[in-house]
Amino acid sequence: VKEFIHNGGFKKYVPLLEEVVVVEGAAHFINQEVPDKEPGKMEAVFASYGTKNVLKKFLTYRDTAPFYFPKDKPFGDANDTQVTLPSWLSEEDLDYYTKKYEKSGFTGPINYYRCFDL
Repeated sequence: VKEFIHNGGFKKYVPLLEEVVVVEGAAHFINQEVPDKEPGKMEAVFASYGTKNVLKKFLTYRDTAPFYFPKDKPFGDANDTQVTLPSWLSEEDLDYYTKKYEKSGFTGPINYYRCFDL
């Protein structure tokens, strides 16, 4: 796998981020995510919304359209926390993952997208 990636094999199947169509009005697009290559910027957006609310939005997203973050309201309204958990995700599960992400943060997962074009 390492050799495949280093020899450019990955880029044959994944378009460069500059070539991805951006949804109008979107500041961040999960597959195009140059999540503001500026370290800390996207993390600050997540922090302002709260770890539990971010995870709730990610884990309960049911739209078939790609997930994106509108510029003006990255996760909708900050007060919009009335998300019904699916049967496979209990409040205890959500609390467990919230504690883990509060400890480790979102920088690692976000860096995956920051490095997409390397």
